[in-house]
Amino acid sequence: QLKQVLLSEMKKIGPRGALPSFRELRRHYQISQSTIDKAFFELEKEGFLYRIQGKGTFVAEPKEKTKEEKKNIKMVGLVVADLTISFHSDIARAVEDEAHKRDCQIILGNSDNNAQKEEIYMRRFCKQKVEGMVIVTDKSSLQNKYFQQLDGSIPLVIVDAFVDEVQADYVTTDDLTGACEATKHLLELGHRRIAHLTGRKNISTSHNRLAGYKKALVEARIGADEELIKTTDFTKEGGYQAMKELLTI
Repeated sequence: QLKQVLLSEMKKIGPRGALPSFRELRRHYQISQSTIDKAFFELEKEGFLYRIQGKGTFVAEPKEKTKEEKKNIKMVGLVVADLTISFHSDIARAVEDEAHKRDCQIILGNSDNNAQKEEIYMRRFCKQKVEGMVIVTDKSSLQNKYFQQLDGSIPLVIVDAFVDEVQADYVTTDDLTGACEATKHLLELGHRRIAHLTGRKNISTSHNRLAGYKKALVEARIGADEELIKTTDFTKEGGYQAMKELLTI
């Protein structure tokens, strides 16, 4: 109790101001010397006061923050197109894991494949002066004009699909080579009527995978049958419907 009372009084006295003597404290609060000694010992240990031999006890300057307190927590903005897609949620988890290792805090936004919502999150992150942004893109990102307004002051990493004319670091797969090798594998097994489910052609992942598929067929001297190419989206429902249509051909 005495410690809390003294802390309150010290705020009124101010830095370098003298505290009452032990005798005055004993008389005023009607407490023992041992109680005063204990309170002063803890306050001195915590850096709230200091003693000068022969002169008395004084209020210390506001204590410096520890290294941990001085170290600002770095914030990183992460926008995911659709957290219900396991691929996207896996990316979000991996980003958070790596950020945690580096004492960074993730601010997460789910854009729901909505360009306007994606832009709102990005603008918020810029206002909060995050250390960087990670955007897991989808078809909606192509309508997000805010990408072109970024001046490079905040590091930007785009994951999955490319965004035209946007200078950023990209983390993506080699879609063309992957699709080509997958198609070649089926050809090597003896298959010749090979279907391809593709996303919208204006998305880099869809475009490159389709190109890889056709490349393998051309190299095998098999023309691509446009009836076996179905445009869909990257959802289970879309894939299911496209497969139903293919099985009727």
